[in-house]
Amino acid sequence: MHWQIRSFVLAFLAGVAASQLISELPLIVKSPYLQSWIDASSVSSSGGAWPRFWTGHNTGWASYIQVDGTPYQWTGVIISSRPKLTATSVTPTRTIFSFEAGPIGFNASYLSPLDPTDLVRQSLPFGYYYIDAWSLDGKPHAVRFYFDITGELLSNDVSTDQVQWNTTQIGNAMYHSMHLTSKQSMVEDADIVKDSTLYFVMENSLDMTWQTGANASDVRAGFAAGGSPLPNSGDTNPRIINDNWPVLSYQIDLGNITQTSNSVVGVLGLVRDPVVQYTTSGSIQIRSSYYWSAYNTINDIIQDVVAKFDDVRSKAIDFDNKVLADGGAISSKYNDLISFSLRMTFAAMDITIPRFGNGTVDTSDLKIFMKDIGSSGRVNPVEIIYAAFPAILYFNSTLAGSLLEPLLEYQTSSDYKNAYAAPDLGNAYPKVQGNSSDTTELALENCGNMLIMTLAHALKSGDGSLIYHYYDLLKGWADYLEKNTLHPAGYLNADGEGNPNLSNLALKGILGLYAMGKIGDTTGNSSDASHYQSQAQNYYSQWENLAVSSGHITSVYGDTSNWGLIYNLYAAKLLGSDLVSDQIYTQQSQFYASQIGKAPKFGLPYDTNDAGKAKSHWTMFTAATVSDSSLRDSLISMVWQRASYNDTAPFPTTYDPNTGSAITGFASSAQGATFAPLALNIANQPVSVPSSTPSGQSTVKGKTNIGAIAGGVVGGVVGSLSLLGLAVFFWRTRDRKQERKLSFDMNEASVYEPFAPHLVQNYSNSTATLPEVNPPVVHSSKGAILSYSSPQNNYSTAGVSASSMFSSGASSSGAGASSDLRTEVEQLRREMSALRSERLQDTEPPPLYDFDSARMEENSGSGREAPNSTSRPTGISDTKGQLR
Repeated sequence: MHWQIRSFVLAFLAGVAASQLISELPLIVKSPYLQSWIDASSVSSSGGAWPRFWTGHNTGWASYIQVDGTPYQWTGVIISSRPKLTATSVTPTRTIFSFEAGPIGFNASYLSPLDPTDLVRQSLPFGYYYIDAWSLDGKPHAVRFYFDITGELLSNDVSTDQVQWNTTQIGNAMYHSMHLTSKQSMVEDADIVKDSTLYFVMENSLDMTWQTGANASDVRAGFAAGGSPLPNSGDTNPRIINDNWPVLSYQIDLGNITQTSNSVVGVLGLVRDPVVQYTTSGSIQIRSSYYWSAYNTINDIIQDVVAKFDDVRSKAIDFDNKVLADGGAISSKYNDLISFSLRMTFAAMDITIPRFGNGTVDTSDLKIFMKDIGSSGRVNPVEIIYAAFPAILYFNSTLAGSLLEPLLEYQTSSDYKNAYAAPDLGNAYPKVQGNSSDTTELALENCGNMLIMTLAHALKSGDGSLIYHYYDLLKGWADYLEKNTLHPAGYLNADGEGNPNLSNLALKGILGLYAMGKIGDTTGNSSDASHYQSQAQNYYSQWENLAVSSGHITSVYGDTSNWGLIYNLYAAKLLGSDLVSDQIYTQQSQFYASQIGKAPKFGLPYDTNDAGKAKSHWTMFTAATVSDSSLRDSLISMVWQRASYNDTAPFPTTYDPNTGSAITGFASSAQGATFAPLALNIANQPVSVPSSTPSGQSTVKGKTNIGAIAGGVVGGVVGSLSLLGLAVFFWRTRDRKQERKLSFDMNEASVYEPFAPHLVQNYSNSTATLPEVNPPVVHSSKGAILSYSSPQNNYSTAGVSASSMFSSGASSSGAGASSDLRTEVEQLRREMSALRSERLQDTEPPPLYDFDSARMEENSGSGREAPNSTSRPTGISDTKGQLR
């Protein structure tokens, strides 16, 4: 009997599943401002479990279940009792909690759709929450669910700002919307923007009732008392957010059930239009999110988001399986890290296009803007992009160009006069104002970063447009490095260190010179290529003599009393450079191995001159450079140890290596550095540049077009399938020149359709159905890996680079490139879809999870020292159990 099997699985998991407790779990994390996290320990504690913004600000999102008249709460204020948390799982796109509420078991799942190869889906600021329930004793039980949210995502100043709301019914969905009565465009208060509209959506059903504007406490208490359905009406008078907390609420009465026939699906969205104000060359551009290229109205968006839930969930499962198949080849702890870091990596980015007064858009003018979340709030911070670059290249290398281009474009404008690269585009996100201030101290760091990243984008995507259009700008930065990098004095590195002759900083500059040599060679500037390559080799030879002492690289030339993680060695590997000798990598690996046994609990300090700080992003870069896999795994394990530390804020990039206390970098895109080992598997591509010489072209404003995006995604395909990918790319490029606008029929495959034909070999060995949840391998309490046979273990990735796992190489518009293969793939897709459909009809709880409630309870009573107040982000507050 199904209920007996389910009960057995849950009981088994409760006894043996691992429970390393990630500090803050992501619920819906989709944009710089749509972020809702929850304290992992509070989900199973007796107090209230309020979802929070990354700063700690309450998001006012409550969730309840009623079983046979008895209410239970898993987010929000306590109204009666808590369901028993039996397991938790985190995948790259989802967080899933399994609960028991008396005789009913249920999964509460939170999905943040991620697909960097589909820019419409990636840019949509909406996430799903959905519930599947089943009887634990095989008998029918009366089940109701209740969900509500207040206006706290709209403002940090809940005691002053007033909100207004509305309810709309459209076909397949009903939605409540809420916004500030007086919006302030492009204005932030404590990292919360004041020009957004909140959307709280449910699928239409006969079982649903709703209420808006009432006192949140009264509506929740009414549900707890087992009262009548909600009145399907609301108080529409605007009021201040905390004035009896006007609430947007839904109640779903499932009647007497043994299991849900379909998931109970809700959607949370936070929409802004426009999203950035971009100033360059004295003009101001107002830019919208990319998804407006596919929709005309918010009603269109919401209807499509609701209608596509099954498809989006299915693709999320595919996405997770593919990522975890690659990550599992390294270790299960590594899979934990990439699962936890991915949402925060891409949520910091706005994918933008111009949107004109008549509603038309220009998809060829694609620019991406990143906020430095968890730290400075700066726009397109160069050192954070550098840290996140492995993840961006791994998923869609062309997006790297769209992120770099605003920096390049601004620095060729009349607004910028400095001879070196800027550190960012200003510090007032979402206003992109540029930064023309004197940042000489950071010149070597930023010149090196920009040259390395611009070349990496060209090599991994095959798109030479940036190195062509901005050649003179890049050359100027290389000239600056040539004069200053070998003996840096008066300069800071990305970590704020300013000692003269910093080995790691000098190395970055030398690799920047190397990159310029390759850029010159690629663009046909043979004399420049020869010059910069020669200088890079000359400087590197001198650098090795200066930086290496006692068998390892010192932090400062000749000072054997100090050392650090020489994370800039990663850039040489990423570019495929032979500048750095194998001996250096071997020596460094041996030296790190000698320090591992003496390392603090949470990892090696990034530099012994600043021994009170460990940095997850630079540790992951370093792990990707070592020559010994066991050493690599030890470094990864140190980062994992901090990620699983019971803190009260999202995983930071910088923390105390001894205590784990957070310092900065909460929920930062820099955690994309966890993909550093995987990004090394991306093969370099032949780079296509315009045929004319680039001299004098640095002021040309290059534009990223759709054909280039397709080429970038296809860029990772190798072996026999690479020819197919390139053929499709050139076909698409030709076709896009003939057709300005995309076809946005969301039921058709498009240029962004993920998981291309070359993935056939990854499925060919697997006949298993895809599970609803396919989490990383579970550990036992003793650290041993428990065996877990899953479809991902049957994937074969030999001969396929990392980026090829996310190619858009085949769509309906590219038919004819290889008809036999396409026919086979389409047949395979139909078969896999059928298998998934069968699986999705079964509401069995996920088979394995990363955490369990038993260990959570153990941690909550362990007496572990709480992080001090300085470890919390500015404005963080403990709102657990707040009665409202």
